[in-house]
Amino acid sequence: MNTEELKIKISQYFDGELNKAEEALLFSQLSDNEEARDYFKDCSRITNVIQESFEEMPNELEERILLSVGDVGEKRNNSFFRKWNYTIAAYAAAAVLLIVAVFFYTSNNEYKQKLETTIEKVNTQNQMIQLLYHSLPAAEVDTKLENQVIVNAKL
Repeated sequence: MNTEELKIKISQYFDGELNKAEEALLFSQLSDNEEARDYFKDCSRITNVIQESFEEMPNELEERILLSVGDVGEKRNNSFFRKWNYTIAAYAAAAVLLIVAVFFYTSNNEYKQKLETTIEKVNTQNQMIQLLYHSLPAAEVDTKLENQVIVNAKL
């Protein structure tokens, strides 16, 4: 068995997952593998340090935990109201945005009407200019030929 498989077995041993037969097999394999023995020693040290640092739970801790459970119920109620506050704020923001959109739409319509009246005035002025242009008498151009050049072909 290779070292990695032995390390897995060692970890299972310290987790309490090995039965007695597998434990005996593990210890016999540890006698042959020095790297696995070092790993076993390290795991044993870690387990000892954890057990030495283990403290008994004080009685007041259990009471404080039970009292804080009631606080959790109150926090849930507060979170319920907090959710409603967010919902109300979202609806208020939507209403404000709707009012702003309506305002811009109406002001846009006013500008559109002003533009249409301006275009109408420009078209009316254009028609007046065309009428004035066509009402003028036609200009006649007289040309006089001076120094006529006559070209004769020699055949």
